Amino acid sequence: MKTVVLFIALLLAVPQIFAANDEQRWQELIRESHNLHQKQQYDTAGDKAREALRLAERRFGAGDTRVAKSLKQLAYVYSYQRRYAESIPLLRRALRIIEANYGPNHPEVAGALSSLALHLGNHKEREEAEQLYLRAVSIRERAQGPEHLDLAYDLMALARYAELKKAYPAAESLHIRALKIRLKHLKPDHGWIAESWSALARLYLEMERYEDAVAAQSRAVAIKITRLGAQHQSTKGYQATLKRMQAELARHTAAEAGSTAPESLNKHPLVKPGPAARTPDPSAPAVPRDGTPTQVDVASAQPYATENARTDLMPNDDLDFNRITGTHGGLNLRIGFFELLFFLCTALVLWRAFRRARKNVVHGSGFDAVQDMDGARRKKR
Repeated sequence: MKTVVLFIALLLAVPQIFAANDEQRWQELIRESHNLHQKQQYDTAGDKAREALRLAERRFGAGDTRVAKSLKQLAYVYSYQRRYAESIPLLRRALRIIEANYGPNHPEVAGALSSLALHLGNHKEREEAEQLYLRAVSIRERAQGPEHLDLAYDLMALARYAELKKAYPAAESLHIRALKIRLKHLKPDHGWIAESWSALARLYLEMERYEDAVAAQSRAVAIKITRLGAQHQSTKGYQATLKRMQAELARHTAAEAGSTAPESLNKHPLVKPGPAARTPDPSAPAVPRDGTPTQVDVASAQPYATENARTDLMPNDDLDFNRITGTHGGLNLRIGFFELLFFLCTALVLWRAFRRARKNVVHGSGFDAVQDMDGARRKKR
């Protein structure tokens, strides 16, 4: 009798043993695919992800969440090969599996929506991508609250879509909300905070708010230097962007100062004058949630006033760029009075040189040389 009982117990245990081995093997394949992807060995990483997918389908069933994770890993590899036409169907299938397992309003569904939206956007299917981001934000707000860290990425994505539509007030509001959320949850020198500052700076550059752009990008550069060092490739990229913004600010300032310059100079304006710097307006039009223009919900869109002591990058509820462009870690990133005076003096000297050249036009080659120099200077800019 004991032998029979032991035999039955052994028979019952065998499937569990095999299932445990399958689970371990599947995890190993996913991990190997991820590591190979990090090494940019995309073909081999894709092979491992496909093997993990086949194993998950065979052992766990087509509707298992491990199948969804395998699909997402394979799509992730494809994205770095720009194979979006292949990755998008995989992510759609993964989304269906996750919705079936967790329900339509679970944070896991929001994550799947965000992943699919990213690939759709990269594949130029922007309208659907924007709607998926909006749905992801709605799910996260209900399930996780309006200040959850995962919201920040989706809000920044919506801000970029608002930028493409030239809906700058909505884009600014979304970027600021994302920045506030990250400041609330992360250390001041976290890379994601630098990313948010830089995204806001690029928006301000597009809006021709040059002083605000320089201020925000200066903060991003300071974080990069503190975190990675001045020689890191990422830091150098941020510094190059800052230099371009500083040059735009200088040219804009010089153009305003020389607005009474000769007509021949005004034929080639250095920059278009933009609107004056503004503080964020929480009541600005938001990105639509249902395809039609709406207003930003003040409770969810205005900058939060609940930051803890770590968020010293935000001196108050508004973005005061006169205060945040100071010294950070010993690096002074502000364009001060003397630098501005230098740019103005340079513009004045060039103007006077041009007028002197006009007076010498009868000498022929002298005026031609000035024209050539002016054309070469514009090309360099």
